[in-house]
Amino acid sequence: MVSSHFSPGPTPQEGQLTRCTCLRVTFLAFTAVMVQQSASKKMVNFAQKLG
Repeated sequence: MVSSHFSPGPTPQEGQLTRCTCLRVTFLAFTAVMVQQSASKKMVNFAQKLG
């Protein structure tokens, strides 16, 4: 017998946890890209100064 409270899919707690994890991963990926871009710009500036 399945209770009427049962709903398919993740529970609200699991849903929140998943959303939080997704945001964290997105933020980390975004940060990594920004760091990489700024590092490559610095390398280009450094190379221009050498040349």
